Amino acid sequence: MRIKNYISKKRFSMKQVVSVLVVVFLGITVLAYAAVSIPNNFTPNTTAKASEVNANFNAVKTAIDALEASRTKYYSLSMWAAQRSARSDFQGVINTTSGLYYSSGSNFLDIPIHLPNGANIEEVEAYVYDTNATANIEVRLYQGTLNNTLSVGLGSVASSGSNGAQTLTYTLPTPQQVGNSSAGYFIQIIYGTTAGDTSVGIYGIRIKYSLTL
Repeated sequence: MRIKNYISKKRFSMKQVVSVLVVVFLGITVLAYAAVSIPNNFTPNTTAKASEVNANFNAVKTAIDALEASRTKYYSLSMWAAQRSARSDFQGVINTTSGLYYSSGSNFLDIPIHLPNGANIEEVEAYVYDTNATANIEVRLYQGTLNNTLSVGLGSVASSGSNGAQTLTYTLPTPQQVGNSSAGYFIQIIYGTTAGDTSVGIYGIRIKYSLTL
């Protein structure tokens, strides 16, 4: 009752007070991580206008959107530096049309990836070339344990058809948190072609991940 009487004397409606308190709470939370300029300050014996409250909400929303965008990061792999595999006798050759194609040895290539501890892997994009109607190229994401030779597949994507340059995207159903203290991560590229076939290749890979701030 005292709160209600106080609000009445100060000419604030209950809805206005709740709105102001929400803005203050969100503002304090966001200010812990980012600089936010709140356009309107409310003092006793003044009426909070809806336009002013809305302006404060918009300022907080803009800051939250910017903070969310800053969490998203990318890790990119260029095939110009990945013509051999440490785990197989894969040999590849790069040309400007098909990218890295399979030239001899085993038909798969393993590439380690190095992401910050605690990062959440969300998506894998592969930029490939495929003009072969019957053979494809597949890109897989793996987590490998450090104390044995076991590896766990986290997802894969493969080319299809024969349309030439393609962008393949795999979104993990649940983001995979990186734990560098107990596991390593790598990309495996598997060619469905025979050695020397330039109809299937790969240009690069991009991994989307986010950081918890």
